[in-house]
Amino acid sequence: MKKAANDTALSFASIAEAQPTENPIAESNVDAAQPVTLSIGQKYQGGIIFYLDGTQTNGLIAAEEDQGHYPWSFYYTFTGATSSDFGSGKQNTEAIINSEGEGQYAARICYNLELNGYDDWYLGSRNEMLILYQNRQKFGNFLKDLYWHSIGADGVYAGYQDFNTGNSGSYVKTSPAYIRAIRSF
Repeated sequence: MKKAANDTALSFASIAEAQPTENPIAESNVDAAQPVTLSIGQKYQGGIIFYLDGTQTNGLIAAEEDQGHYPWSFYYTFTGATSSDFGSGKQNTEAIINSEGEGQYAARICYNLELNGYDDWYLGSRNEMLILYQNRQKFGNFLKDLYWHSIGADGVYAGYQDFNTGNSGSYVKTSPAYIRAIRSF
């Protein structure tokens, strides 16, 4: 059963406030009564933090490894997944799944992912994947290749983030590209 979505509001304007740390710390099991200091690059809640909002208590986590090399879709359909906004990846993922149904494609693989005790993963929006690209040095295991994001440009093309050049663009949906699931907290 999927966990309820985290309704945390993340704003693209607060991205500048998220500064990578020099020494990421390992995920810790701390007493809930003690404050937790979070940092970009830190292992936390099933993955690695790649974004923190201005409060430093809400953010985005990426899986530590790729989920594979799959098509964005098997069909040339318009899914309604059009928001590039920061914080819209989960809604885009749900729109893609509602349109595409079952199968082994990027959004479905992220949505079905159960990893390190968490099952609320999704395919990030364009702006979420851009921030992940900008903080990729904290992971050290991204390929210099295309990674899908959750924007369905039209019936034929979907969006990607190039982890070699930093560019975003559109690619034929039925072609494979890499996927890296993210989740919010």
